Amino acid sequence: MNINEHQQWFYSTGDGEKHGPVSVEQIQELAISYKLPKETTVLWAEGLSDWVNIENITGLTANDEAIVDASSTQRVPNAPVTPHVVVHEESASVYPSFFARLGAFLIDMVICNLGIVVLALVVGIGSEQMLNLIGILIVWLYFSLQESSAAQATLGKKWLGMKVCDDEGNKLSFLHATGRHAGKLLSSILLIGFIMAAFTEKKQGLHDIMAKTFVVSK
Repeated sequence: MNINEHQQWFYSTGDGEKHGPVSVEQIQELAISYKLPKETTVLWAEGLSDWVNIENITGLTANDEAIVDASSTQRVPNAPVTPHVVVHEESASVYPSFFARLGAFLIDMVICNLGIVVLALVVGIGSEQMLNLIGILIVWLYFSLQESSAAQATLGKKWLGMKVCDDEGNKLSFLHATGRHAGKLLSSILLIGFIMAAFTEKKQGLHDIMAKTFVVSK
């Protein structure tokens, strides 16, 4: 198996701790910097049915010197691992910046507004109240359907290389995505909830914290 087949990875070194998501580059850095033991380190990415030993993945490093035998470490023997992985602090670099998220949001709102205008012209909606209601429905469905899809991202997020996941790295259900979208009503108050994404450790807005979701780089 080639490691380049997947963008986001989770790993465990056999001590019972599960880390991720991390990028291919970060896995390569860990292999070099932290000397991942080849007998106990396992990796998992979306699309795999089970965890895979690091020895069975090619393209990790230019050579095998960075992956050492478990006998040269003081690791505990391989511990049971499940593919439900909590996002840890060391993967903070996979969280997009506030400005990247803002750019994706602006792209999405341009798309939504164009859709609303086209619909109004085609259907001939004359009432401003009805137009506002249609706009709310379009924006809700646009965000909730796409962020709960296999892509886990709206068009704006997808184009800028990011996606939405829950606190275990999994994709959201439609109801979960709807709840996250509803939380934006609170985030929109003085825009404080959105601005929080610039200062929180894992770049979460208020609606992300409430829904226990993260926006991560693909």
